[in-house]
Amino acid sequence: MDPNSLGDFQASQGSQGDFSGGTQMLLPIDFDVNWSLWMDMDAMSATDMGHGLGMMDDWGGAESRRKTGLSVDQPRQTLSHHQSITFQPLSLWTHHNYGADEFGRCLGSDLSPSTLATSPMSVDDNGPPSIPSDRQLTSICKVSQTDDPNIHSSIASVSLTSKRPKVPKSRIRCSYSGCKLTFPRNYELRRHQDGVHNPTIAVFCPFFECDRAVEPFPRKDKAREHMRKHQNVQHFICIFKDCRSSPWSKEELLSHLNGQHKHGQRCAESEAIALGFFQWRQTPLRDGLFLFESQDNCPLAFLGCKLTGSKSSTINHLGSHELVDRSRGFEAIAVVVASFWVCRGIATCPICREQVCAPADYIDQLVTHIKHHSKEERGVHAFELAEMFRPFLSQQLRWDHWASPVADFGKMIEAELQEAGVISKTMG
Repeated sequence: MDPNSLGDFQASQGSQGDFSGGTQMLLPIDFDVNWSLWMDMDAMSATDMGHGLGMMDDWGGAESRRKTGLSVDQPRQTLSHHQSITFQPLSLWTHHNYGADEFGRCLGSDLSPSTLATSPMSVDDNGPPSIPSDRQLTSICKVSQTDDPNIHSSIASVSLTSKRPKVPKSRIRCSYSGCKLTFPRNYELRRHQDGVHNPTIAVFCPFFECDRAVEPFPRKDKAREHMRKHQNVQHFICIFKDCRSSPWSKEELLSHLNGQHKHGQRCAESEAIALGFFQWRQTPLRDGLFLFESQDNCPLAFLGCKLTGSKSSTINHLGSHELVDRSRGFEAIAVVVASFWVCRGIATCPICREQVCAPADYIDQLVTHIKHHSKEERGVHAFELAEMFRPFLSQQLRWDHWASPVADFGKMIEAELQEAGVISKTMG
């Protein structure tokens, strides 16, 4: 179109109550447009206006060819994609008020009747029309369904997203003098303070000839991250900071721990972290000793059990041990699983030797069964009964967790054992 007549043409189009009131909308020529539908709509528009065929019908025809300076007799040429005009003004057809659903179908999109892909274009008297950006061409503008003519007179280009800008969260400043670090969360602040300003642990690397074997980590996560980097290490250092003897093979180190440190105290947190990298644990025994062993061992391995497995398999397995064995090793069980599992499994009466409880039963039935034996019979087997009820006599488990009949009789048995003077013997 002649640039000199473009402004007049646009002004005349704006008077028809079109989409943009004199503001043209452009589509790229390679936009996915169903042109056959556009031609149908153009024909409909022309028919409504009483002009016969629409403007699109004559595109490339004799009349349009005269306007462009081409010979009428010159054969039509199909322009390649790069030779074709990049944009075409949609205001050529704005004399017809197309519905939003019709416009969406022509664009070949899934736009609902309330949405429309648009972009404004302005015309300057001193130059050609300005071409909207790709972002504007693809932006989605909601079209109001109201009858307000002021709303339908123009369509504004909007952003693809209307999210509000994120408000930066306040950060927590470290309270130690001279420290200017800030943290987004409280636990990160505490981790920083415990690791830098007030270290509570010092984890030494247990791998022989490692630089961090003498320079400990103040944070367990950093220590674990470091230890995972070691591969194919053959020699190790004792995990106890007051020992640090070396070098040991893995088997030799385990023997060293059970020989030299079984009488000591429970591992500190830093030592337990290093112990965990060998997949070992420190299992407490009834006499105050400790056993260093694999984490996969049954907690009653010190009684001769050879089973190894996961925690869930250990729970299912514990019920196959007699109650007297579970009671003897309840300290070890409490390290691996909840001590409550001591109360579930096989139980044999020490008086009549009858197996009262099955692997899936709790001790309720045993307590009820023992009640039928006389006080004299219970007194004869007082030590054996005390062995079976060690978790209750040590106050690690309480009779109050059971219903009244069982709890009341359990307390009565405990009083009888106290009277017999056998409790101190079983707790040693």
